[in-house]
Amino acid sequence: MPSISPHRWYAKKVARLAVAAVGSLPAPARETATPVVRVLTYHCFGPARRDPFCLDAASFARQMRWLAAQRMAISLDELRAFLAGRRALARDAVLVTIDDGDAGIARHAWGVSAKLRARAGSCR
Repeated sequence: MPSISPHRWYAKKVARLAVAAVGSLPAPARETATPVVRVLTYHCFGPARRDPFCLDAASFARQMRWLAAQRMAISLDELRAFLAGRRALARDAVLVTIDDGDAGIARHAWGVSAKLRARAGSCR
């Protein structure tokens, strides 16, 4: 992967943090009780510095532990059942997905997901 400039790297990190901060704000009161399903998409795992789409293994493990402790993570099967009207979901359900087929997935994501029983669509 080509190296990106430090300014661009920091700009992407700030933008991602801003999106995460706004997304974590409480949703306004809704007229219906339909839960909100958030989707976390991971792309790359490993020690890549200056790659805004790469996450180190320790951070990924910490995030999956938190989701597991909060019982927020759902599987694709649970989402399908909800959409078909066969099951209810928690108000703040989270679907974890992994894209791109990066080699770090096998080294970092599968082990963490299996160990913590966190549900990640691509890791099942």
